[in-house]
Amino acid sequence: MVTIREGIYSNFHEAFTQLHGASHHAVVKLLQPNELKLPTPIIVMGMMKAGTTSIYGYFKCGLDPKMAKLSHYDCNHKKNTPQEKIGLACGKRIRRNLTKMKPRKSAFDTIDGFHLYAEIDGQEKNGGMTLPQWDYLDEVYDQFPMATWILNVRKPEMWLNSVDRWLDLRQRFIDNPYLPDLPRGVGVDDKDMIRFYLRQAERIREFCESHPSLSCVEVNIDQPDAGDIMENAFGIPETCWGNRNANANGTAIWSPI
Repeated sequence: MVTIREGIYSNFHEAFTQLHGASHHAVVKLLQPNELKLPTPIIVMGMMKAGTTSIYGYFKCGLDPKMAKLSHYDCNHKKNTPQEKIGLACGKRIRRNLTKMKPRKSAFDTIDGFHLYAEIDGQEKNGGMTLPQWDYLDEVYDQFPMATWILNVRKPEMWLNSVDRWLDLRQRFIDNPYLPDLPRGVGVDDKDMIRFYLRQAERIREFCESHPSLSCVEVNIDQPDAGDIMENAFGIPETCWGNRNANANGTAIWSPI
């Protein structure tokens, strides 16, 4: 297992300057997916509202669009233009494969063609929400035991603030069970949400430790060295890293069921 945590890169690869020179201001050389330092698929296993858009933008900036297939929330292969509607969220497809299909299918059945899965949760029209990064760790691993997992983290209070400002996302956490740490109806109290958020990250760390075939990268998106960590891990220059999403102020009031 290759693990990057808090700026420390184990099993360090060749220095970035060999490929791009000393300057970080040069034009980015687009890489092929097989030129990345860590294997694909790359699956973001942290929570939404913790830099998934920045991670997606980072790889979109540094990979050849003719060769790389990137997914951010939408796992519809046929979506070609921004004007087209989302085909189906990755989390919805994963849940359907694992719970609705007979015989039971693998987690990424029919959607295993992406090099990057930047956000794998899925939200339902009825208020449901699937979090494979909580409920289906074994199933994700079973299909891609040699994958790279990214654990994207940030200060818990900032994550919760972003959740609260994004439509009804906080209410979805309250209304859906994520056992055993966040039962249905729990989550009005900030402490419960933060506890769940921290536990989710710890579960990913523990899973990586016990599954050495995975390559695992942990990046704190709030820290100034986040771009450097990504560059050292994958070989795409840190100039491709940036905050690419911001929520508008919201006025939602969260309530239990």
